[in-house]
Amino acid sequence: MDYLEMKGLIRRLDYIFDIHFYTEMPYQGLHDPETTPIVDLKGLFLEENKTYEAHIRFIGVEGLYIDRLWHGNSPTLDLIDREEEGWEQKYELDDVEGDIRLYCDEVEVISVKESEILIEKEKGIIDTER
Repeated sequence: MDYLEMKGLIRRLDYIFDIHFYTEMPYQGLHDPETTPIVDLKGLFLEENKTYEAHIRFIGVEGLYIDRLWHGNSPTLDLIDREEEGWEQKYELDDVEGDIRLYCDEVEVISVKESEILIEKEKGIIDTER
């Protein structure tokens, strides 16, 4: 998936339900230069009256900031390519409300699949029963 497709997917997310931060340590532990901080983000979006779940991975994360996220929040996320501006990290993930921000080297879309979770965007309800 190219940058514009990833940006479009991230902008469509209606809810974030999982943010997982971890460090990949291949050899000598935490101080190994090959250590890679990773954030996995899972969110839901509604398209043509169906709910979809997206799993997006941010690799080489720095400057992770999370504030005021709660179950079923409605983010307004944007993925910004900072490479041409000479930034150390290639991408910036930013929320218009300032609730989440991170900088990273790579972004991967792990999966997009139909979900059993129901979303009613107008009411802000997530229901796991069908």
